[in-house]
Amino acid sequence: RDIRKGDKNFRDMKGQTSFEIELQLDCDNRKISYVNQRTKNQRELNIDITKCPFPWQVEFYLFEVGDCVRLLH
Repeated sequence: RDIRKGDKNFRDMKGQTSFEIELQLDCDNRKISYVNQRTKNQRELNIDITKCPFPWQVEFYLFEVGDCVRLLH
């Protein structure tokens, strides 16, 4: 289901049993990026280390019973 928010389209992932997101933490270039492998949606964030200094911490918010995160390599 597509949700209209401002001038952008967002995808509601509720009901999806699984999806794979490739997350890249590039500390040398101070960037965090991700790609949703199913939708091919991608984003890149430039990090201002004066506001978000090292060490970075990754947090995942899981909302439903049975939600999980698996690290693949």
